[in-house]
Amino acid sequence: NFDLHTFLTHSEPGSAADDLVDFANKQGGLDNISVVVAYARDGQETEQTQRIRLTLDTLRNLPLFHYLTFGELLKVINVCRTMLIGPGTSVVSGGDGGDDFFIIVDGVLRVHAGEHELARLEKGNHFGEMSLIDNRPRSASVTSEGAAHLIRITRADFYELLRQDSVMAVKLLWNFIQTLSSVIRMQNEEKNPVATQSRPDGFAHPYSREDDDEKQ
Repeated sequence: NFDLHTFLTHSEPGSAADDLVDFANKQGGLDNISVVVAYARDGQETEQTQRIRLTLDTLRNLPLFHYLTFGELLKVINVCRTMLIGPGTSVVSGGDGGDDFFIIVDGVLRVHAGEHELARLEKGNHFGEMSLIDNRPRSASVTSEGAAHLIRITRADFYELLRQDSVMAVKLLWNFIQTLSSVIRMQNEEKNPVATQSRPDGFAHPYSREDDDEKQ
């Protein structure tokens, strides 16, 4: 499903028409596509517009979505569910099941096992990504320290994204593998730092935003 309001919210007035034409062509549109965009602005950013902008900015900076194009990010935004929570809210409980992936747009959350604090998560951090691919219980609890703004993506919505766009599916799955690889490498380095000193930095990746821009 294409959300025109979301698309125009994140396009500059001077390039919105070209962006729409490029998007239409990528979706299989025919020749002679014409677009006219008229903006009526009062200079005020609405609360809804601000949340969408913050969501896009947050997704762009996450490794899981790093190589997605603007149009692909819009598809992800369409399945993101906003959560505005107050202080002391339990987001997930250790030992419980769950199929949601969470991204922190604003606020601080505490990861803990009972009363023992394991970590603190802030803006731009995420948790629960393993729930997108397995049915194991949550390994820890996560509770908000104060008011927080979260993005929630369900496993069903994530799988639907993979089914809808095979190119985007490859990017997401490749990014997911890289994210898990980073975690495993960090754990290995903590256990045996000498064995990992000679590894090269960085990852190979079959896609980049620059490649997609050139194709468009």
